[in-house]
Amino acid sequence: MAGCRSVQYVPVERTEHTHDTLLIVQQRIDTAHVRDSIYVHTYTRGDTVYATQYKERTRYRLQQHTDTVRIVQSDTVRVPQVVEVEKKPSRWQRAKDKAAGAGAGIVAGLIGGWWLRRKFAK
Repeated sequence: MAGCRSVQYVPVERTEHTHDTLLIVQQRIDTAHVRDSIYVHTYTRGDTVYATQYKERTRYRLQQHTDTVRIVQSDTVRVPQVVEVEKKPSRWQRAKDKAAGAGAGIVAGLIGGWWLRRKFAK
């Protein structure tokens, strides 16, 4: 239960508007070129022939590095928000509420007892 009192308005401040920016400061591209080769000579000795073998391997690697900076700006806008404040119930009102709750519990117990007695009395 609430008391009969006029509504009081209490101003509450809150913050609105946030601005987020992501800047790319520096962007680099790095290239790596790796070349590897193997050369084997052939020759004969006696009745055995040894063959020449040549292998070449080339690898390309491209790396991209991006440095970024995140800037968060917050603008404080004070917007009054209205909150209602109610009066605290008096001691008499709290006692009435407790008595009403206890009375409802007693009535529910009596009805439940009457129902159980009627059901099992057969």
